[in-house]
Amino acid sequence: GLALALASIVGVRFALPIEDGDIFWHMAYGAQMIERRTLQLDHTPFSWMPASNEMIYCAWIGELLFWFLWTQFGLMAVFALRYVIVIIVLGLLATHAWRRGVLRQPATWVVLLVTTLGSVVATFPKPEMLSLMLWHVLVFCWFGLLDAQERGRAVLPWLYATPALMLVWVNTHGAFILAAPFVVITAAATLARMPHHAAHIMAAAALCGLAILANPYGSAYPAQLLTETLRFTARPDLADNNAYMTTFASGGEYYHLPELLLWMIALLAFVMRQRPNGWHITLLLCCVYMPLYLIYIRASFLLPALAGYGVIHLSRTVAWPRVTPALACAAFVFLGGRAIAQAVLYPETGAWVGFGIGTTQPVEEAEFLARGDYGSRLYNTYNAGGYLIWRLYPRYQVMVDARSFPYLDWYAELREFTRSSDPAVFRAFLDRHPADVALVDFQEGQVWRSFLKTPGWRPAYYGPNAAVFVRSATARAEAAPSLTHLRNGRDAALIFDFATAVGDYPTAWTVLAQVEGPLVRQTNPADVQRMVTYRDGHRALQEGAYDRAWDAFAVSLRQHQIDGQDNTILLLLKALQQLTPEDPRAATIRDALSRLAG
Repeated sequence: GLALALASIVGVRFALPIEDGDIFWHMAYGAQMIERRTLQLDHTPFSWMPASNEMIYCAWIGELLFWFLWTQFGLMAVFALRYVIVIIVLGLLATHAWRRGVLRQPATWVVLLVTTLGSVVATFPKPEMLSLMLWHVLVFCWFGLLDAQERGRAVLPWLYATPALMLVWVNTHGAFILAAPFVVITAAATLARMPHHAAHIMAAAALCGLAILANPYGSAYPAQLLTETLRFTARPDLADNNAYMTTFASGGEYYHLPELLLWMIALLAFVMRQRPNGWHITLLLCCVYMPLYLIYIRASFLLPALAGYGVIHLSRTVAWPRVTPALACAAFVFLGGRAIAQAVLYPETGAWVGFGIGTTQPVEEAEFLARGDYGSRLYNTYNAGGYLIWRLYPRYQVMVDARSFPYLDWYAELREFTRSSDPAVFRAFLDRHPADVALVDFQEGQVWRSFLKTPGWRPAYYGPNAAVFVRSATARAEAAPSLTHLRNGRDAALIFDFATAVGDYPTAWTVLAQVEGPLVRQTNPADVQRMVTYRDGHRALQEGAYDRAWDAFAVSLRQHQIDGQDNTILLLLKALQQLTPEDPRAATIRDALSRLAG
């Protein structure tokens, strides 16, 4: 029953569209390698802004794999790979539990679930997903070695599996560098436990060192990764990258990472209370990797594997209390039920339960650009760049994308462009770096507001992710047909703000109708209230109830930035309050307000 329940949880929890745009620039790198017949990358051609090749990026196995799957089998092959990797991770854990004779214990299935949920951040379709699998294989081999020694079986195959895995991992994703403490600790522990295999242990360790040098860049690649990991070089972009936030930031809280850490600690503490054989090594590994779990969301997938295998390995000799099965089932239902409820009712921005490309990516907006002739230089925001490279290069070059590392020399300018509310600062950036057309995703509200205030730029099109601005004084924004059937409430709130800012009230009311209907559970109640109150203000304008309109707008516009036409409405309402009804100017103001009503 628990196995079937876990299968259902995995089926729903990982039924997600592509949210992270990194996969697209990874596939663009795959296409570049095929075209140029080299595994060494050129970071510069995709952008018209300065880009540097100083940073080494080596993930050619992952990039070619994703490129091949997408081009040969389509989008669903990528989702199939995600499920395959999650199944492999669970299968390895279950195999170790079966080998230790604890697979039938309900507590084991709680361990499997906690390990899976704690690793969600590494299951986005991109090479990092392969790191999750390779890390679990590496940990599986270490605990397999311990089990083989305990049973008097051959240990050398498990020992030499480590350098073989490192040879693959170093060419798949840079997270291999985070396995270094594990390799060092386990090599020392193996030497202490099996001194008669000292020659093989030293040989395997030496092969690990050679394996990480077997990449297209040689020793320069691991050396650069090491300095990056230890922060010997400055990376101003990391402060803006959610993957490098702590587990106590909003992203970690969304995935319940702090709480899952407590579950792991409780399980480890319970199985270690009787000091079973090998507990000290597991404890040391978990203590070494716990800081990474706490400091970086990106590295949080490492600890759950160590805790999961450690609990399963040690629980063979642990006597569980009689109430354990009932408590384990209750914990399983709670954790699994919450995971499904969160996926269905409270998905992340741009996501839903299902497949496809999430509205975090400018799919429809890119098609609008592909149909038009707007030049070749594209202003764009950070998160949108990866998909734009994949879909529009070489016809368009982006300004920036989520790689970020080629743009470190001018990253301070990018931050200023994205965050400054000063029109003079924004226009100065445009003057210094002239481009032809702009695409701004709605997550970056300050940027599209700045474009609305910039003479000569007008929105020509907007979809569920972004707005396209063209050089024109008269262009009118065309709304994508898909805005009539949105799938995410958080998206709806952002789209509503843009639609009202450009005066497209029919679209705004259509979006609001969806928020009040099928998307109401997904939308922040405060957003729903301010949107409804804003519409009430326009209804009051239409009815000539100006005092009621003032009250409604005062409440609604307190929650977000006031833009163009809203500012005009407020100024007119305030002026009207200061006039007597007989004043001839009052009639003029009322007439203006009737024309501004949505």
